Amino acid sequence: MDEGNKNTLLGRDDSPIADDALLPYLGSLTRDVFSRAFGLNAETLRRSAEDMLRSDGEAGASLFAAASGLRRLSDLRRSLEDEANTIFAPRASKDRRFYQALDRFEDARKAIRERELRAGDWKALNESIDSLATRLGDIRAQRAEIAATRSQLARLKRVGPMFQSLRP
Repeated sequence: MDEGNKNTLLGRDDSPIADDALLPYLGSLTRDVFSRAFGLNAETLRRSAEDMLRSDGEAGASLFAAASGLRRLSDLRRSLEDEANTIFAPRASKDRRFYQALDRFEDARKAIRERELRAGDWKALNESIDSLATRLGDIRAQRAEIAATRSQLARLKRVGPMFQSLRP
């Protein structure tokens, strides 16, 4: 059989099998990824070793990257961690977006607490309204008495001279 890239799969009887016979079993795995993961040669071993050395000693990430050809996985992970650190870290910092949002949330919560009407305040206001309504009623009653007295005095003032003229 010729060495090449076509008809390289052989059946039990050594007859060639179509190159796409394994597609249902490989799913979305491409020839390139399959070759990197399972096809070893001196060049791929050397590149994979270099990738493993650059991955800062994380064996799982470096083995996965070396096997699948995803050499930039550790770079992607590092960039995602850096981005996550700009958002949140266990230590509070005014530069992190999470703590900025948390500060705005706490300020809003404090403003709500300062401006909300509490049940005790509501009750005191209603008691004050009732007390003032009672006092207003008393003042109106006093005013009515004063108006009646004034009216009586005005009548007496008008008729007073007439009574003076009737006196002997």
